[in-house]
Amino acid sequence: MPALACGLLLLAASPPPHIDCEWFRQAILEEVGHWRAATVTPSGFLQPALDREWQPAGRQTATLVSQSRLLYVLATGYELTRNEAYLEAVTKGADFLLEHFRDREHGGWFYSVSPDGVVLDNSKDSYGHAFAVFGLAHAARVTGAERFRDAALRT
Repeated sequence: MPALACGLLLLAASPPPHIDCEWFRQAILEEVGHWRAATVTPSGFLQPALDREWQPAGRQTATLVSQSRLLYVLATGYELTRNEAYLEAVTKGADFLLEHFRDREHGGWFYSVSPDGVVLDNSKDSYGHAFAVFGLAHAARVTGAERFRDAALRT
């Protein structure tokens, strides 16, 4: 079959070029619901390692990137649902970040910590710091907490 005919056949079989916003919204709601149920701990440590059944998997270690990225996911969940459980999770997760990842002596943010807040890797990099700004800015936006805004701006 000539290439043009194959291309036209594929175009004819393709769905119309639009985004089903309601389907997309429902998919995001399902996803953020799984993350909130699986990652949030009472201390604010956000468990990043999950199995296919959305259960914590293996030894948990949070990195500056994983903790900050999950703050964004939870903030998005709050914006979509206005469910206070998301707002509480964002607040606890951001407070955990401030308390355990921040290097109070030299400034900046440590790379990784354990679930009980012990620094596991005290190295620092700009990629992780960019995520700290990202996560804290979203936490500040949805909670209105100045401590998160100030930490993002200081970073």
